[in-house]
Amino acid sequence: FATEIGSEAMTLSFSGRGISFRTQLIILVLAVALPIMTVFAWHLVVQAEEARETATSNIKIVAANTAAAIDLYLRDKEVVLSRIAARPLIRALNPKSCDLLIGEYVRLQPDFTNVLVRDLNANTLCSFIPNPVKPEQAAAFPWFKEALRRNQFGVGDAFLGRAAGRWVSLLSYPIRDDVGNMSGLLAMPVDLLKLNAKLFPVASASATIAVVDRDNNILLRSVDPAVWIGKSSTDDTAKMLSNQREGVATARGVDGVRRLFAVVPVPGTGWRVLAGMPEQEVFASYRAMMLRSVAIAIFAEIAASSRIGLMIAVAIHHAIARVSNSAKMAIATLRNIIAR
Repeated sequence: FATEIGSEAMTLSFSGRGISFRTQLIILVLAVALPIMTVFAWHLVVQAEEARETATSNIKIVAANTAAAIDLYLRDKEVVLSRIAARPLIRALNPKSCDLLIGEYVRLQPDFTNVLVRDLNANTLCSFIPNPVKPEQAAAFPWFKEALRRNQFGVGDAFLGRAAGRWVSLLSYPIRDDVGNMSGLLAMPVDLLKLNAKLFPVASASATIAVVDRDNNILLRSVDPAVWIGKSSTDDTAKMLSNQREGVATARGVDGVRRLFAVVPVPGTGWRVLAGMPEQEVFASYRAMMLRSVAIAIFAEIAASSRIGLMIAVAIHHAIARVSNSAKMAIATLRNIIAR
């Protein structure tokens, strides 16, 4: 009888190795739960990386397309400037006989605030806008120094035009004498706000686009250009730009929103295009997927736990039934012994 009762107790304890029933139950639940949670965590990591890669690919395309559009615009203006610079009245550098095309071109091309001719000492020889900046001031301008140094088509950084009072970028082209030496400069300030309207007629729904110059000042911006053109980038963005000329990085924009940026240079200018998407939007689909995955994981965990619980309950029921039967048999045996 004792042997039989002991056997039933060992069955109830499942292993008989001194491990409590509660400990065995915890081990059993963990054995089922840990693989499920491991697979779930791996799935979330993969989905997060896929969401980032998709967003990165999208903003790279936006940045590259914008850089290509700006490059095409500048190449077109380079051809225009080269033809104007080759005109006889322009090459003559005679302030008393300026080419009438200067005035006509500005009237026909509202992107430009002026067309002017300067000699190598920065003296103004011809200008659509009267009373331009004095030569000693003009000679100190970065765009003028850069144009002399390059001796070819040049694109300046953000510059507040003194005559027009607008933010511009100076496009310049060398004027050459009969032997091909540079004798002067043809300069055309392009109105950045008007150029912005031409390049970004409608703000992109997927990304905020900005163009910065060599000093990380904002030249163009797809959102609120009148507010930001001419202003410096934030410290966070400037640090990002100083660390890489091209690629993908995360930084806080001038509006304080943290974005995933793709950076693409504009060939031959020192300008860079930044296409940024808010991190919150980048991972929006990932978060929605994560919520669905969590719900599925919880359901799977409940289902697995319920199955385990049912199996344990059945095992306990059978064990108790066997113990009960053994006890009944023991009692019956004792009664028979007493009755004798």
